[in-house]
Amino acid sequence: MKELLIGFAVFALLVAAAFADWVPEDGHKMHFPQMPDVAGRAVNATQPVILADDWMCAESGPVTDVHFWGSWSGGNEGVVISFQVSIHENIPGTSRPGNPLWERSITNFVVAAPHDPPSSQAWYDPSTCEFIPDDHTPYFLYNILDIPEPFVQTEGEIYWLNISATVADPVNTHWGWKSTQDHWEDDAVWGISGELNWIEMLESPPYPYVPGDLNMDGFVDAIDWVILYNYFFEGGPPPSYFIPCTDPPFYAAADVNGDCTVDASDVDALYGVVFYNNPAEYCALYPPGFPPSLDLAFVITASAPEDIPTLNEWGMLIMALLLLATGTVAVIRRRQATFSRSD
Repeated sequence: MKELLIGFAVFALLVAAAFADWVPEDGHKMHFPQMPDVAGRAVNATQPVILADDWMCAESGPVTDVHFWGSWSGGNEGVVISFQVSIHENIPGTSRPGNPLWERSITNFVVAAPHDPPSSQAWYDPSTCEFIPDDHTPYFLYNILDIPEPFVQTEGEIYWLNISATVADPVNTHWGWKSTQDHWEDDAVWGISGELNWIEMLESPPYPYVPGDLNMDGFVDAIDWVILYNYFFEGGPPPSYFIPCTDPPFYAAADVNGDCTVDASDVDALYGVVFYNNPAEYCALYPPGFPPSLDLAFVITASAPEDIPTLNEWGMLIMALLLLATGTVAVIRRRQATFSRSD
C-alpha cells in the first residue's frame, strides 16, 4: 500500500505540472501573448531590480493566472523563494507604470520543464549595463495559477505587470525575465525596489540621441548651443541625455566633435554646426540611432469554469493513476518473489 501511495503521489505531481503549463491553445486575456524570443536575452529581475511591461485587457474579469518566461545568469540555476508580483495603472503619454492596483508575494508557482532553444541566450542587467551575448541556453516557463483574491481587469484598459524574484542565493545566482519579439505599445522599464524611478529599456546599441541635440527636442539649433555654453561657462545644468552606466556621465549628444570627451571645444564645434552648417560628429563607442524596443515575455489568462475537470473526469484520472501505480507495484512484487525463489 505504501508503494501504491508513493507511485500515485509522484505521478499526480507530474500530471499537475503538465496541466499547469500554458500553451497557445489555452487562450489569453490580453492584446496577444508575448512569446519568448528564442535568440533573445534574459533581463535581470532579481531583487532589488524590478521589471515591468504593459498589456491591454482583452476580456473583463479576474486575472487568476499569470505565465512568464525566465532563465538564470550563466545557466547557474538557483532557487526562487518568491516572486514579487504587482499590477499597476497606466499613465498615458508617460510610458511608465502608475500607482499599484494589486500586489502579492507569490510562493506557490509551477516551473515547467526547461526549453532548449537552438541558440544561446544573452544576459542583460540594466542596473549595471552588463551585457553578455552568449551567456546561457535553457529558459523556463513560470506559471502562477488560481491566484486568491485576484485583480479584476476591465476590457480595453491598459495595465502594467511588475515582477521581481527573491532568490535563495542572491550573491551567486541571478534570475532574469525573458525578452520577446512580440512588441506592443510601450517599452519595458526597470527600477529599484523602494525607489521606482522607472527607466525605459531599449535593445541598445545604438543609442537614442542625435549629436548636438542637447535638449532632445529633435532639432539642433541655437537653443542647444546656449545650453552647452551655459553648462561650461555659466554653471548651468547639464545636457538632457547621458549614456547609461557611464561614470562620470557621458553626455553623448554634447560630444559634437566626436572625440569621446565633452569639453569646451564642443562649444565651438556646436557653434559651427548651428551657424555654419558644419557636420556634427559622434563618439564611435556610442553610435547614435534608434534602437528597437525591448519587451518581455508573458501571458495573462484566467481560469474559466469549463477549464476545471468535472467530477467524472477527476474520477477517471484517479482511476487511471491507481491502475498504473497498482501495476507498477505488482511488477515489483513479482520480481521480489522471483529473486526470493532463486535464493
